[in-house]
Amino acid sequence: GAFWSAVAAAVAVDAATKWWAFHALVEGKPWPREAFPRFRLAFNTNLNAGLTIPGGGRVLYSLIGIALMIALLVAVARTPRSARAHLVGFGMTFGGGTMNAAERMVRGSVTDFIDFGYGSFNVADIMIACGVLVYLSFRVHGKHDGTWILKPFWDRG
Repeated sequence: GAFWSAVAAAVAVDAATKWWAFHALVEGKPWPREAFPRFRLAFNTNLNAGLTIPGGGRVLYSLIGIALMIALLVAVARTPRSARAHLVGFGMTFGGGTMNAAERMVRGSVTDFIDFGYGSFNVADIMIACGVLVYLSFRVHGKHDGTWILKPFWDRG
């Protein structure tokens, strides 16, 4: 369905781009040097965007990631199959979050490589953010006959 297709796409694109970054870039050296944004290989041991929790580390951050993925699966199970936009948003977020959580559990860090000058991030982070935006952009409306429709949040009808 829509959820698992979005998960597969997020995982495939994130894995391919991290593989490229790991093999094509040198840690800490920006490429191209003067471009904006640019690519710079980094290994993030903190949460997204370098956030930290006192006493946090590989185990705590991995557990947080697993808990969030379980919560997403519960939300997916409760979402009507006709709410495809929500399922795609959940799938993008689940795929990106799963990739980052798995990498953190296995390696102890997440491979980041897109640099805007204030820190670096990866495609999984983009998938997570875009998935949340897709989800928030639509409202589910139930009809009396039991069917569901999605409307953009700006559609008041």
